[in-house]
Amino acid sequence: MIKKMNRICMAVLVLTLGLISPAQAAPSGKDVTQLLDISGVSAQISEFPLAIKEGIADAVDEGRISSDSAFKVQQQIDLSLNEAVILSDISQSLKTEMSAAEVNELLTWFDSELGRRITSEEAKASEPDSQALMMAHVQSLMQDQSRMALAAQINKAAGVTDITLDMQKQVASAIFVVLERSSGEGGDIDLDGFHRQLMMSESETRQQIDQMVTIALAFTYRNLDQSTLQSYIRFLSQPTTQKFNQTVQQSINNSIEQVVRQWAANMSVAAR
Repeated sequence: MIKKMNRICMAVLVLTLGLISPAQAAPSGKDVTQLLDISGVSAQISEFPLAIKEGIADAVDEGRISSDSAFKVQQQIDLSLNEAVILSDISQSLKTEMSAAEVNELLTWFDSELGRRITSEEAKASEPDSQALMMAHVQSLMQDQSRMALAAQINKAAGVTDITLDMQKQVASAIFVVLERSSGEGGDIDLDGFHRQLMMSESETRQQIDQMVTIALAFTYRNLDQSTLQSYIRFLSQPTTQKFNQTVQQSINNSIEQVVRQWAANMSVAAR
């Protein structure tokens, strides 16, 4: 039986699902912006600060930080974890890594009937009541072996488990920095040491996330027939799509890590 999902992991997973669907002249800024919009990346990036705020809210509920500290941190999140900056970084990465032809290839797919059906189902899965609905259908989803097998193929082709692990690490790192400084202890924040601790439990975490991801994907695409899903898997496996997903995710990781490390540096200086 799947373990209970906490709010942080679910927020990250919902975000991740919005990123799995996607792209020698450089593409235009207009085409890249359109691709980020039509693929759902722009909408999902705007949700990332919420994932960290969820973690801060959990820390308040558990008594690890005060409501006043949480409010101040959330203000900093609004100021420094700016989706416009993250999207700008992604856009620049895509302009550097992808050609105009590759971007146009992805735009054509997203504007196709299949592309619109896929993104429509993903949008529905991101609605506020979807998590509760999915949890209500966990048993039936897990018993549908053929659909779970297709979901596992989508997971593998899109690298959703890897993406979710990376993004959860970024969220956990941001929360760690906040909690370390809220504890009142001085000194530098050992973010690298925290990352080493995460690595020690990565195998178990990966297994848990892999199960959650597969169930979430089966739920997300539950209204699509097997033929449609097979076509989608072929699209995800194409080099251009793989390149798009990897470029977007690497850019997100770099942007978030830079912000978190700056938080750690700033908070260490302020505590001296």
